Amino acid sequence: MTSYDRLRLAVVLAHPVEGASVELECWDGQRLVVSAHPAADLTVCQLRQVVLASARPDQPDWTRIVAAVSVGGALVDLGAGVYRRRERGLEQRWFVADLVPDGVAAVLREIDPGHHAVEARVVADLDLGAAAVCIQTTDRSASGSLDRVALDAATACLVAELVDRPASAPH
Repeated sequence: MTSYDRLRLAVVLAHPVEGASVELECWDGQRLVVSAHPAADLTVCQLRQVVLASARPDQPDWTRIVAAVSVGGALVDLGAGVYRRRERGLEQRWFVADLVPDGVAAVLREIDPGHHAVEARVVADLDLGAAAVCIQTTDRSASGSLDRVALDAATACLVAELVDRPASAPH
């Protein structure tokens, strides 16, 4: 995965989540903190603009200076691309899908939520070509199934990404 794609997907995941942050480690060892905090180097919105500009052929690709990307803050990494967030006492699970919104919705329709109170929300970033997905519940008794549902959904989206990717696309 290229630096551009790592940043693109991190931005798509962090942008809709209040309190999320992104940490960038540059090849020269410099670390940049991206969040809404006043002491941050950039906001997530500013990083989104850098990523968008880097995709343009008439602009320099600033994403190439980034060696590593990590997402944190309000998002706690559970592994396998799934993140936990607690909002107003309720649990959420987030992941990013490198699919168009209709593709994500089609995949999610095939996932068994295991409980009537488990729901999914898709936050598409059409400019960056991916979507953040939030699996959440309004019923505390369903919180135990969120990890399984989120992992099933994230895995199914990854499979759809691989199946839908043209053979000539870079891997």
